[in-house]
Amino acid sequence: GSGDPEGLAEMHAAVAAHLAPLNCAIQDVPLAGGSPALLATMRPEAPLQVLLSGHLDTVYGREQRGARREGGRLVGPGTADMKGGLAVMIAALQRFEATPEASALGWRVVVTPDEEIGSPHSAQLLRELARSSSVGFVMEPAADGGLVRSRKGVGVFRLVVHGRAAHAGRNPEDGR
Repeated sequence: GSGDPEGLAEMHAAVAAHLAPLNCAIQDVPLAGGSPALLATMRPEAPLQVLLSGHLDTVYGREQRGARREGGRLVGPGTADMKGGLAVMIAALQRFEATPEASALGWRVVVTPDEEIGSPHSAQLLRELARSSSVGFVMEPAADGGLVRSRKGVGVFRLVVHGRAAHAGRNPEDGR
């Protein structure tokens, strides 16, 4: 979950371990929320830069962890939401890096710890990376397995009201 630093650290380490064989530069990017983002970079000097993003957190808490195999499928909390997208991304990068065309393209992978709560700590990092990228892809799978070209966003608002309480049936004239 987004508020589980130990679980986020476990996922962070697992993603880093799977990216390491690609010989990319891997770094932790400190964020105000405590858990760092992971940033992997390959060929930053290339004229064409691709940004691939994902997230470590899930809406599920530690008590709901645990995946299981059912035949040829992996089933469990967060497996379709983002963990499957991360697995596809890493497999695609492994295949891409084995091609002769790889030398002409730079890529960055950013994996954040706070997407499920609206990215309050990583939003600025994501904006900065997007500005310096030629194209970007969020590796979260679509419900129907297709390519998502746009999606509704999220807005977080805080409303503060000042006044004086009054009962609507007994003394509404005292309210403000």
